[in-house]
This record gives sequence, structure tokens and C-alpha cells, in this order.
Amino acid sequence: MPTVFFGYASKPELARETLHNASRLITATGVVTATTWEDLNVGGRIIIDRILEQIDQADVAAFDVSMANQNVLFELGYAITRGKHIWLLLEEIDREARQRWRQFRLLSAVGYSGWSNSDDIRGAFLRESPHNSNSSLYDDLIEPSLTPEVEGSLFYLPSFHATEASKKLGRRLDQESRRGIRLLSADPTESALNPLAWYAQKVYETAGTIAHFVADRRDLAWLYNGRAALVAGMAAGFERPLLMVAEEDYSPPVDYMERLAVYDSAGQCQDYADQWLEGLDLTPRKVTAGRRVKLATELRGLRFGEHVAENEADLLSDYFVETAAFDEVISSRNALFVGRKGTGKTANMLQAAARLRGDARNLVVVIKPQSYEMEALVALLGRLPTNVTSYAVMSLWSFLLQSEIARSATLAITNRSAGVPRTEDENELVSFVEAASFGIMEEFAVRFERTVSSIAESGVLDVGSIGEGRDALNEALHSEAIRVLRRLVGPVLKGRERVAILVDNLDKAWDKKTDLDAAAQLLLGLLSAVGRVSVEYGKEDFWRDRIELSLAIFLRSDIYAHLHRAAREPDKIPTTVVDWRDPDLLFRVIEERFLAMRPTTSGADELWGRFFCATIRGRPLRDYLAWRVLPRPRDLVYICNAATISAVNARRDRVEEQDFIAAELNYSQFALEALLVENGITVAELEDVLLEFASGPAVAPKSDVLAQIRSVVKDQGRAESVLARLEAVSFLGLSLGDSRHTFPEVGAERKRDEVIARKFAEKRGLDVELVVHPAYRPYLEIEDPMEP
Repeated sequence: MPTVFFGYASKPELARETLHNASRLITATGVVTATTWEDLNVGGRIIIDRILEQIDQADVAAFDVSMANQNVLFELGYAITRGKHIWLLLEEIDREARQRWRQFRLLSAVGYSGWSNSDDIRGAFLRESPHNSNSSLYDDLIEPSLTPEVEGSLFYLPSFHATEASKKLGRRLDQESRRGIRLLSADPTESALNPLAWYAQKVYETAGTIAHFVADRRDLAWLYNGRAALVAGMAAGFERPLLMVAEEDYSPPVDYMERLAVYDSAGQCQDYADQWLEGLDLTPRKVTAGRRVKLATELRGLRFGEHVAENEADLLSDYFVETAAFDEVISSRNALFVGRKGTGKTANMLQAAARLRGDARNLVVVIKPQSYEMEALVALLGRLPTNVTSYAVMSLWSFLLQSEIARSATLAITNRSAGVPRTEDENELVSFVEAASFGIMEEFAVRFERTVSSIAESGVLDVGSIGEGRDALNEALHSEAIRVLRRLVGPVLKGRERVAILVDNLDKAWDKKTDLDAAAQLLLGLLSAVGRVSVEYGKEDFWRDRIELSLAIFLRSDIYAHLHRAAREPDKIPTTVVDWRDPDLLFRVIEERFLAMRPTTSGADELWGRFFCATIRGRPLRDYLAWRVLPRPRDLVYICNAATISAVNARRDRVEEQDFIAAELNYSQFALEALLVENGITVAELEDVLLEFASGPAVAPKSDVLAQIRSVVKDQGRAESVLARLEAVSFLGLSLGDSRHTFPEVGAERKRDEVIARKFAEKRGLDVELVVHPAYRPYLEIEDPMEP
């Protein structure tokens, strides 16, 4: 007789009683034998190994997810990757349970059976007969996405909060990444929500998984801890190495209490990671040229890659789409590349670095400061005397840029084959660098931290004049040694075609706790230093050689808008906007990824003809997707992957209209959560403001929108700035008349559209109308107008 295991929370008591009784009623039908976790009680204790053994023996694993209980979610993750038939239950008369399910979202591809009492559960079981299913969730959804293990790789689920421990743990894993380990991260600041199959794939293909849990008192702890518990359970089911670390006041679920490494200091958290990493067979991967994407011959093997570039850096070359912005990175000119999160700034940076390194005549310097480094510097700026702040910031960046050039030049020499002799100039540079007192050969992170500390300890905080302050800074920043370095790198690098410096990750200093004016000063200082270093390296005289130098900086558009307001002469900042307004160019992102998985004889038309349906809601698929999603590669890749997973789960041989419609809800929540993570930096009440739009109209007068905002924002005077923020991040756009809606980027385009919208409203004698972007409507349950 088939067996069923029931997992559910021990509280609330009434729900526990109902579920326990339901298992008895189901057993009484004579169709199956049901066992609950309570039946495994031994001497008053629940033994987790007994529970996992029972799941292994069961044909069906039934779980009530009403409370998003972490015990239950861990067991569910385990059961999924053990290939069990999964049957989920939810108390549908519990409003909060429904809201938790909606927000948790990871299990949306599974679905649930609603219940109010034990008879409901028994009836649903007999009606649905999960024990008679031909295939499991693992067969339909998980197994098709699995890829062979990637050597030298780790999967990391960081905490949602940048605590001291999470920074230290992140830094420790960065060290592994820099030595060649492939670090895949489910970073909520990069992608707040990923599909279930994505997590399973990452757990399966990597050498080990690290999950970081936070105390229950932290914001959204129930959500991110719950997701981490589910993924940890999948790792346990796959029998993959697993490290779970948690703050000391985290309430550990019984199921994995003994597996949990609880720390009471940031240092202890890192110690746990060190010990665990030492026990792993973690050899840096070998980077190989040529095609590395697995060919797909049917829908169940079709995937469109990662929607976060950092997680597929080694595969980008297989399907990267070159744009005008990329061409400008490759061309040797200084520029600031501006784009919204998900537009491909990091992908452009990674691919440009790879392309430029392909020419041995180039020296490529990649700088990616981490959040903990930038935050320390922002904090220091707030303490510096105002009369030396600008000089300090520019001098700091100048020091870091020039020392990094020297370090890269030295590494190029020392990493050469022993059979290639060094020149006298090269020996002189290497000797000076190795003897320098300020650790030029240290990692950028270490040098950054030491430099910030050196400034703080230089006495500049207490100087009485500008001259004294500059003298203190020059000493702290080793200005004389940097001058010597400039002389020494000249003969070594003058024969190079180009020294290309690429700077990314600058938005890491930009969060809701940051002093935005200080952060703006920091980034403006970098731009000034770029100009200063470029001029310096372009000079040639009796003591220095001219070096061809280019610097490309990648920056989020909302941060650029703030800098633009803070800069004295904003128009002098050379800027290239990374956008995807051309739908054909945007769809090439999907087409190139598709072609990378198909035989060389395949064409892009095969994607739109064989694998994807032709229309959605009576509109051509491409037109519909261009309207629904934000014009960013990350968003298009996400919704296409989600729709494909939905079709595979339903055992269809192509992605149909209902799959895209189902994927819309997941994508819409993904877009909204990404907005919260990215843009909570200036609006503390942003989540409440966004939810105020739920079930409202898609198009509304500006005065009505302001009234909605004022009902949420405590400081009524800030309503206008909040509205500006929602427009800046494309949550709200402008109605230009004749059903034309626009969501303009920063700069001249936005100013033009604002004038058009105002004049259109004036002609009708009405208020300017604002529009909620279609991407956010499904999750907020906002009805689309008749004509999208």
C-alpha cells in the first residue's frame, strides 16, 4: 500500500490538531497509509534523522505551508530533491497564510490544496490522488534543469541584511572567488527572487552550499530564512556539503538545530566558514575556450542562462550581444556608462575585460570595490573637515587607481613564463613594488581598507588650515612614492597598446542608511580622479613616458541622477546610457542564448515558431513581452525562463500563452522586490507606498497619485520627492495622449516627455496623468487598460 508522510507546524494548536486528524482520516480510507512527524516521537523527542528516513520511505510527502514554518520548508526541500510526489496544503481561510504564500512565491509552480477542516483535506486527497501521479515535481521541474557539477564552485545564500557578520562572511568568500573559485550567489540585492529550479540547479552543480540565517527580529526574516531553509533542505536531499550559519538569537528549527553553526560574533561566523571550506575539495576551475553551453533538443532542456551576469561570467562569451555601449567600452576613450539595474552594465564590463585581455598588447585593470569598503569611506568623509574633503576624495582615488595599475603591471611581469627574461626596467619596478611600505601587491580590498585607516590616523581630522590638511593627506597617501611609481611604470607600459581600467560595483555604497551627499561626493571624486590620472598618464617628458590609458566606469542611472544634481558642471561628465529601447536588440539577448543551446543549423525563427506560442491575449508575443517587461536583459531572461519552466512542469512541448501568463505573476513580484532592494535607499516607506497602488487604476491623475503617497508617507512635505523617485525608477510613467505611455530614462528624454505630457494635459484642461508600468501590475493586481 502506498505511504504518505505529513509535515506541518506544531503551532497553532488548532491547525496541528486538524492536520493530524486528517492523516488519520486518510489512512482510514484504506487507500494509503499516512504517517505524521508526531508519530515519530521517541521518548518525548523528535529525531530529524527519523523524519528524513520516513520521507525517504514514503511515496507521497504532504506538507502544510500555511505558516511558512522553517522545519516544514527544510523537510519539503529535502523531499523535492529525493524525488517524492509532493502535495502541498494551505489553510485558505487564513488571510495571513494566503499573503505569506503569495509573497514566498518559490513554490508557485507547485500549487496547493486549500483546507478549512480535516474533511476538506481527506476529500482533496481522494480527489487529487497524488499517490497515483505518473511523475514527481523532481521529474518535471528539477531534473531537466540539472547540469553536471562544475569543479571549484560554491553556492552562497547571503542574508538579506548587511550585518557585520554577513560582511565578514562575504569578504571571506570574495577571497575564494579571487583565487579562481566560481562563486554563485543568490544575492537578494541583485535578484530578490529566483525560480525553484534555479536554486536546485545551483545546489546540485556546486561543490557546497552556504546559507546564512538571521534573527527573527530582522525585517523580512521569515521570508528570507524560509527560502534559505527550503534551499538547505534541497542540498540535504542531494547529499551535497552544506553550511548553515545563524546569529545567536536566531530561533533554530528542530529539524536542523544540530546542523546549524550559531555564532555570537562576526569573527566566529568567519571561523565556521574557514573550517568548513578547509574540509571541501575545492580546486579552482580551469577556464576553457569554446562552446560550453549544453545543447537542448527539446523544451525540457531549454534554458536562457542566468539573469545575473556575475553568475555566468564564464559563459557570457557564448551569447553576449554587442551594443553601441559595448563598442564604446572597447574603444579607447574615458566614459561613464549609466544604466538601470539589470541593463547589462556588469555584463558589458566582464565581456569587455575578456575581449581586451584577448590582446596581449593590452593591460586590463578591473576594480570592483565591495560594499563594506565603500561604506567605511563614506563614513570617513562625514568626519573630514569640509575644506579638504574634495581634495581628500580625489587624492584617495588617484592613489588607488595608480597603485592598482602598478600592481597589475607587476603581476603581468611575475606571472610570465620563467623562460622569458625581464628587462632592467621591469626588475626595477618589481623591486620597488615588493619593497613598498603600503602593500601594493595586496588585494585591492586590503589596500582600500588600509588607505582609509591611514587617512583617519593621519591627523587630517584635526588640522587648522587647508595647507596642513593637504600635507597630512599627501603623507597618508604616499604621494612621493606614487610619483616614483609613475616614473617606473612608464618604460614598462609605454609599449602597450592600451592600459584599460574598468570600475564596477560602485552602487554598493548606496543603501538606505548611507549619507547620500557623502556618497555622491565620493563618486564625484572618482570621476575627478579619472580625469586627473588620464591627464597625468598622457604626459611625456624627461622623467616619465606617455601611457595610453582609458577608464570606463559603470554606474546605476538613479545614482547618476543624484550625481548630476550634485555636480558643479554635470554636462562635462562624458556619459553613455546603456538602454534597450530597441525591442529587436533586446530580443537578440534571448535569441543568442537560444542559438547557443541549439545545433549550428538552427535559426532564431525556430524559437518563435517551434518553442514559443505566437500570441498572448491576441497580441503578437514579441510585442506583448516588449510591453509587459521592463526593457532590460535581466527582466526578459527572467520571464522567458519562468514561462519555460511552467511549460515543462505542465509537460507541454512548447511554451503556451498560459505559461507566459503564469510567469507574469512571478516576474512581477521579482520586479517589485528588485525595486525595493535597489531603491529603498532614499524612501524608507517605499514598500508601503508601492502597496498603496494595489487594486487601483493603471492610469491616474497626478493629484490622485500624490494623495495616495501622502496617505502613507509620514513627512507630508516629502510626497513630491517620493513621486519623483517612483518616476525615476520607472514604476510610474507619463501619459502622452492617444494611449501613448512613456517611461523615460534620465536626461533630455525625460525633460522632453514631461513637457509633452504637461501640454497634452493643459489642452484638455486636466491634470497630468501618470501610468503604473505593466511590469508591476500583475503582482499588485492592477487591471490593464483595454489597450496595452
